[in-house]
Amino acid sequence: MNEEALKDAYGLFTNTGYNGTQDEFYTLLSDNAEAFADSYGLFKGSGYNGSEDDYKELLGLKKKDVSISPSTLPQKDSEDTALQSEASQPSLEQDVQSSLEERFSGFKDLPKDEQTNLRKQEELRPFFEANGLDLDEKLSFENKRNL
Repeated sequence: MNEEALKDAYGLFTNTGYNGTQDEFYTLLSDNAEAFADSYGLFKGSGYNGSEDDYKELLGLKKKDVSISPSTLPQKDSEDTALQSEASQPSLEQDVQSSLEERFSGFKDLPKDEQTNLRKQEELRPFFEANGLDLDEKLSFENKRNL
């Protein structure tokens, strides 16, 4: 884990209204795909060029591979394995990707510069909603102020 990178990511996140501790922020990123996506977007917006996997590794969120010998695992029948597969949850990366795809699916027909601006705005939406804030209201206020 890169402590300085975590500190910077936490600072960017608090600038958008987050008021938890750095430890709570780390736990949030570990447990919440949308918060991770928001943090990654903010970090990338500040000049970071790495992938999501690189960002996870940088912050110490990526789990290390643990090798287990198949002979040490208890034997299961195929029915148990099928039930386990159905019950398993998607990875954080899959959650982040599906969340982003869902939120950005309506932007495909817009010009590239508008798509970029809307993506930046939408990356903040889960954070605002998680903190009881209305992003649309904030954007409306900013638009009125800029007129």
